[in-house]
Amino acid sequence: MANFPLPAGQKPSPAIGSWDVRISAGGAGLEFSASALLSLCMADQVELSSPPFDSVSQVRFSPTNPDHLLVSAWDTTVRFYDVATNEQKAKFDHRAAVLSCLFGDSTHAYSGCLDTGVRELDLTTERVTSLGQHSNSVSALSYAREINTLISGSWDQSLRFWDPRAPKAEVSNHTLPERVYHMDIVNNTLVVSMASRLFHIYDVRRMSEPAQTRESSLKFMTRSLACMADGQGYAIGSVEGRIGVEYFDPSPQIQDKKYAFKCHRQNIEDVDHVWPVNALAFHPVHNTFASAGSDGTVSIWDHKVKKRLRQYPKYASAIPSIAFNCDGTRLAVGVSYTWDEGEEGLKKEGGTVRAVWVRKVGDEVKGDRLMENTIERRDDVLHFALMNLAHTISAPTIWFNNFTKRELTVEHTALGAQMSTM
Repeated sequence: MANFPLPAGQKPSPAIGSWDVRISAGGAGLEFSASALLSLCMADQVELSSPPFDSVSQVRFSPTNPDHLLVSAWDTTVRFYDVATNEQKAKFDHRAAVLSCLFGDSTHAYSGCLDTGVRELDLTTERVTSLGQHSNSVSALSYAREINTLISGSWDQSLRFWDPRAPKAEVSNHTLPERVYHMDIVNNTLVVSMASRLFHIYDVRRMSEPAQTRESSLKFMTRSLACMADGQGYAIGSVEGRIGVEYFDPSPQIQDKKYAFKCHRQNIEDVDHVWPVNALAFHPVHNTFASAGSDGTVSIWDHKVKKRLRQYPKYASAIPSIAFNCDGTRLAVGVSYTWDEGEEGLKKEGGTVRAVWVRKVGDEVKGDRLMENTIERRDDVLHFALMNLAHTISAPTIWFNNFTKRELTVEHTALGAQMSTM
């Protein structure tokens, strides 16, 4: 049970049980149960109806509409949702598992499949058009909006550029030294993560050769990649529970800023458990980022001050993909078993969980060391306190100050452990 400092002379209520908490603010106490805490946590997110029948491969929001979401899955589908109404607006069937999806514009999306195909999805008519094929599975898609071009990466060790408006959709083909695992793009800078821990960084306007070639700063296989919203760099996650923060500028003074840290780990009965970092996503406004792992948790990080700002309550299974919407008000979380432990891991879960949750995000993504919120109603004070307690791994310290005229300023320490540079 977390212990909160009470005002001088005030004693906790003897009626509070082991799962109850008392919070005091300027002499006014609030009591609540764990069930109330849990219900308030769940109120900040919604589970989408009609989820995929097999594991989620990717979730992607529209670049222009904050309510439109794509979900691709191993059940050979891409589903198109309106998250505001919790409605599945369209479903696109494929011949094999879909590994990647994204929006092109408000009415068109694209899919990359295990069957080597790249397809255009018309979100209005639900028509599927084949753009072309790789010679092996399509593992990643990016859309270069500056040049209005779709980019696909494959296990066939190539990148292909596509213009769906042209009579021949394939514009160019670029050979790589290894299989493509992940891609992301910011402005005109494309980052490609490959097998053997290789990275190529391209200017998409000049694809004759990579602008930079790098080896991962992490010792184990890359599991996730995301570019910073401000275009200064990118973050990578590995199968061994670490995240690396990298910068594009090759100058020594900027490269000295890069670092890596441990995450998605837990010590259980003196045994260290380590989970892969499956997904990363940068907030489009505040440039903080979220990480998700096979431990079923999502954390929010401020990479500039090297702190974790929040960890959300654990989900029922691993998390293969996450995404912020275009205005940064929601976070989509795909939940499904990722087969890290094979059949044995599936048995431990007691069944297969497949779900997509959409969570409202708040001040936790702003990246301030001390978040200050002015709350005008007593109910909001309770809600704020409950949410912060629920999202904390280790016992937090919370102070309630200046409780006058039903207005409360709340200050709290950054939640969770400080990032440790490695």
